[in-house]
Amino acid sequence: MAELTNTGETVQTGERNRDASWQRARAKIIAEQELCHLCGEAVDKQAKAPDPTSPSVDHITPWSQGGTDAIENLALAHLGCNIKRGKKPLDEVRRTPYSEDWGLGF
Repeated sequence: MAELTNTGETVQTGERNRDASWQRARAKIIAEQELCHLCGEAVDKQAKAPDPTSPSVDHITPWSQGGTDAIENLALAHLGCNIKRGKKPLDEVRRTPYSEDWGLGF
C-alpha cells in the first residue's frame, strides 16, 4: 500500500502481498539473469538460502522507498549482496571487482 507523506513523497506502508504475480516475476528474473546486479559476479542458482551466494531478487528502488514489484524494478542479486544493501540507494552499494572496498565476505 502506498501513502503520500506531508512532504509530497510517496512511501510504501503495510504488508507486501507475495502473490502469484510476485512468484512469477521472481522466477522470471532468476531464470533470465545470470549476474548479481550489485557485485557483477555470477549467481549460483543451485545454492539455497541462507547461503549468501544463493539467488535473490532485489528491488532497484526499494519497496520501502516507493519501489514496486513491477518486473522493471527487479534484478537478480546474491542473497548476501541483497542483505548487505538493505534499503541503501543503489549508487551507495553497487560494486565491481575493481572497487577499493570490494569484498562481500563470500
